[in-house]
Amino acid sequence: MNLPFTAERTDLQRAAAWAARAIAARPYAPALGGILIQADGGSVRFAGFDGETACGATAVAEELTEGPPALVSGRLLAAIVAQLPKRERMVTVTCEDAQTVVVAGDTVATLEAMPV
Repeated sequence: MNLPFTAERTDLQRAAAWAARAIAARPYAPALGGILIQADGGSVRFAGFDGETACGATAVAEELTEGPPALVSGRLLAAIVAQLPKRERMVTVTCEDAQTVVVAGDTVATLEAMPV
């Protein structure tokens, strides 16, 4: 799995927060607590699903390399991107193998990937 991309911080925050709306507080299956990150042309789609309700949003991406989708903890991803420094305009996200790395300037956060 390899899905690196760069997006504006505010677009990424909006998309992750919107997709996280569909995630149950106590999902009965781990995958239902995740956000699916998927390349979609020149943008990246973030989707959340709780078994009944689905929410999704897209963020315009630069330097996007299309690859298979990645599934990460939705609430954790939304919390991380919400706390990124406002001085950093662009955020780079790399989804490789068993982890997803979010980088904004000097801030680096790593999330474990979930099986898709």
